[in-house]
Amino acid sequence: MEQLTATRFLTVRQEEDWKPLRLSSITHVESLHKKTWVYADGEAYSVTHPLKELERRLPEDFVRIHRSFIVNLVAVDRITRDLASNLIMVLEDGSELPVGQSYLADVKRILGM
Repeated sequence: MEQLTATRFLTVRQEEDWKPLRLSSITHVESLHKKTWVYADGEAYSVTHPLKELERRLPEDFVRIHRSFIVNLVAVDRITRDLASNLIMVLEDGSELPVGQSYLADVKRILGM
């Protein structure tokens, strides 16, 4: 997949305002109800780009871990397992994101697990 040139900012929307958001402040990106949401500084922002495009545009610190999630590895506090032994990424803000089975091998390779 072609890696697009990433910038240090992503333009996001909150209500009627547009805001350039520093990539370093983003904890994760989620696809939910046919919308894409970016989470940063305890806030949720919408973006017009689908997850697949963001996966190409974001720098290598951002990893697709599930069909609905891209995570900023810098924001990961720890990796644990749930009751069914599925991997869960716990972020510094307390968010718990599942690692999808089809992304598991890539995640383990990237993290050296």
